[in-house]
Amino acid sequence: MQKSLCYLLLILCLGMGSGRAQEPSPRDKFHRISQIFKEAIAQGEGPGASVCIYYKGIQYFQGFGTRESGQDKPVNAATLFKTASTSKVLVAYAILKLEKSGELSLLDPLSKFFPEIGPELSKINLKQLLSHTAGLEDRVNDFGPEGESQHIPYLKGLDESIIFAPAGEVFSYSNPGYNILGAIIERLTRLEFQGAMSTLVFQDFAMQKSTYDPQRADLSQLAWGHHGSGDQTQKLEKLPDNAQERASGMLISNVQDYIQFLAWLADEDKTENADLRQKLREIISPPEQTGADWSYGLGLFHQKHCGYNSLSHSGGLPGYRANFVLVPEEKFAMAVFTNGSSLNRSRLISQSTEIMFNRDCEEPSLEEEELRFFTQDEQNKIVGTYAQSVGAKIVVYQEGGKLRLSRDSQVYSVKKDAQGRIAAMEGEKVIHRFTPVRDISGKVAYLQNWVRAYPRVE
Repeated sequence: MQKSLCYLLLILCLGMGSGRAQEPSPRDKFHRISQIFKEAIAQGEGPGASVCIYYKGIQYFQGFGTRESGQDKPVNAATLFKTASTSKVLVAYAILKLEKSGELSLLDPLSKFFPEIGPELSKINLKQLLSHTAGLEDRVNDFGPEGESQHIPYLKGLDESIIFAPAGEVFSYSNPGYNILGAIIERLTRLEFQGAMSTLVFQDFAMQKSTYDPQRADLSQLAWGHHGSGDQTQKLEKLPDNAQERASGMLISNVQDYIQFLAWLADEDKTENADLRQKLREIISPPEQTGADWSYGLGLFHQKHCGYNSLSHSGGLPGYRANFVLVPEEKFAMAVFTNGSSLNRSRLISQSTEIMFNRDCEEPSLEEEELRFFTQDEQNKIVGTYAQSVGAKIVVYQEGGKLRLSRDSQVYSVKKDAQGRIAAMEGEKVIHRFTPVRDISGKVAYLQNWVRAYPRVE
């Protein structure tokens, strides 16, 4: 009797267990993710895209669409793309390796390596360049000289008019800062930039197909850049490249190469150079300095994604876009490279992480947030014109006792959000947010919008 009872209980337990909802396998999740990318490409969001995912030791790769519009050249995991600014973290890694070997310190001023440059540029240190707090304008030229990289001539040719703020005072994204870092890498290694990055970075992660020099790339595997979408998609006539500005984002790579680095950065079980990973994950510019809901470190954005602390970066060049996101807590990394500009990568990544983590990743809506008018005293402190020599011109002025804001040819009504930021509005919808930033004297000296700071010019 006792034996029969035990047998009955075992059957009941097994029956109860079989009725529970099973967590989908990684393979099932990857299949669902592939479907949303297939649908996006089919709807004309881009000629092609390549995706990689790392999840707790498992790697997934898949290509979608075509390398060239109108041609039967399918994208796969080996397809090469321009990865744009997502490669800035590789430059940061190279600098940290040089620091570890005793070649430099992040607090070294530029004068230590290039005493011949101007006195104000000389004061900027490497940490400020890496974290976009050097006070440099974001001047960039996506097309320039070809051949071997020329970062040292680039640095020597910089005019000090590129400086718009004292070093360390404000966060403002600057590609020139990373090209200057490229010059430092070339000077210390005595190698051309491609050779230096191969020695410092690519060899560590078996990134065998990655290169900064188009002449060394297997162009038969290249996804050619496009602009437009749907029936209006057109192939670029020329590959974006500038031998003087490669360090800021001219890397050619594929997802098979790139996931090796991202997996190392996301997974602490990978013990090689763990000290460098810890430094790469540090926050340098917190929200108080970026003026936003995110922070910045060494070539990485720090923000919330799907409820987790994440590391990420995005990038764009003519005809190309790229994104990656890492969630170290879940040992998760994902990257998307595309040879067009219309694929909604952020949406697709959010949908993919919802599938991987089995949770809702939708950001909280700000539509119900409380917005107020600025007081007269607050208005008086903000009114002015703000601009760099590149980018938008922003004018904040008073009209009818309230603030108005013009950005180039667009005019917006203005309210203040809960963080004290300027909410530029069309009707009741917030279109832009600007954060007033004070200098050491307490005067509003800048307006920050997304990744750029605009200094007050009048």
